[in-house]
Parts: sequence; C-alpha cells; structure tokens
Amino acid sequence: MKVSARVIPPDRELKLKAGDNLRTALIEAGIPLDSPCGGQGTCLKCKVQLSGISRKYTEPEKEKLSREELDSGWHLACQVTVEEPGEVRLPEIEISRAKASFGLLGEEISLQPNVRSIHFELSKPSLKDQRADWNRLAEYLERSADKPVSTELPLLRELSTRLRE
Repeated sequence: MKVSARVIPPDRELKLKAGDNLRTALIEAGIPLDSPCGGQGTCLKCKVQLSGISRKYTEPEKEKLSREELDSGWHLACQVTVEEPGEVRLPEIEISRAKASFGLLGEEISLQPNVRSIHFELSKPSLKDQRADWNRLAEYLERSADKPVSTELPLLRELSTRLRE
C-alpha cells in the first residue's frame, strides 16, 4: 500500500510504500539526507520531525533523543518504518550539510577545495643557476598562481630532501 508524504523542505509530495524505511525512501526519491552511519542510528544526523508517517519510537531513538525531541515528534529517519500518510520536516542545516555526501549517489557536485595539487619540474641547480630550491620553487608557483607565495621554516628545512625523493 502506498501512503502520501509531504517532505518540507523541499515541499514535495511523495508516494511511499508502507513498511519501507524512511531514510531509504527519501534518498531513493532524491531527497538529500545526511546519514554517515549508513542507517545504523548512531550518528543522529538523519533527524526528521514527523507528523504522521509513524507513531512508534525505536529503542535507539528513545536512548539517543531527548524527551523534548521525542515530544516534538523528532525521529531518526533511519529508524522509521513508514506506516501512514503524514509530513516529514527536514532541518535546513541538515539539507545543506548533506549535499556533499549526496554526490555519492550519482549527483554531480562541483567542489572548490582550498588545497590543490600542482605537478611541476624544477631545473636542477647548476653553476649558472645557483638559486636555492625554495627560490626556484617560489618563482614557479608565483608564475602559475599569479600571486606571491610563502612558507614556514619547517617546510624549508625539508624542501631540498623532498624535492629529490
């Protein structure tokens, strides 16, 4: 039997199969849900507020959610079995946090990391070019990044050895 469930946000009406796990049903419907524990009920990241859907609390929910959360209808989506029509409220913060991990399900996500890998070859020191390794590396990096670079003393101490590994 299919039951109707309104998911807010994104304010979508879903038809869920009674007896299905809520976490699995939401993810299969394309609703991002943070659940790094894989549905084991240990991370508490898949908290949802329900009106309807299920009136039962599992032992992990009773142990891990506060009395106030339980009284307000909060559940762990991974612990909920869909039983009846209702509403599922996802916390805003959970939606934004889940986006990066949701990419594992096939969604293309453009990441902009603070660190990136640059492959380079430096000329070897010679009688004509006796600059220090750091000076040659910094010149290359500044040309490719178009901005000044700097480093800390511990890296300078290791640089020559690392470049020759």
